[in-house]
Amino acid sequence: MTNNTRSLGSPLLKKLLPFTLVTTLAHLAIVYGMGMQEKLYYSLWSVWCFNIIATALFSWALLVVRKKNYNYLGITFMAGTMIKMFGAVIFLLPHLLEGGEHLFRDALSFLLPYLAFMAFDILFSLGLLKERP
Repeated sequence: MTNNTRSLGSPLLKKLLPFTLVTTLAHLAIVYGMGMQEKLYYSLWSVWCFNIIATALFSWALLVVRKKNYNYLGITFMAGTMIKMFGAVIFLLPHLLEGGEHLFRDALSFLLPYLAFMAFDILFSLGLLKERP
C-alpha cells in the first residue's frame, strides 16, 4: 500500500469509526430493548457489514476522485449513491420476494442504519466539496 493511499484513508477513518460506533450502539439498544434480535430476518451483523463496507468504499472512492480530479466529485457522488441503493435492493431482495409477516419490521431494521450511513455519505461529500484542493 503506497503512502498516498494510506493518507486517503486517514480522514475517512477519523470520521467513519466514531460514527459507526455510535450508530451501532444505538441500533443495538433499540433492537435489544424491544426484544426483537432473534426475530429479525437479517442478522444485525449482516446489516452492519453491508452498511460499513458500502460506506467505506463509497467514501474512499470520493477521496480518490477528489485527489485526482476535483471536478468529477459530484458525478462520483451521484453514481456512488445509485450503486449503493442498487446494492441495498439486492441485499433486501430475498426477503422482499419471500414476503413474510414481519417484512416492515425487517425492512425498517435495515433502512434506519442505511439512512444514517447515507446521511454520513452526504455530510462527508459536502465536507469534501468545501475543501477545494
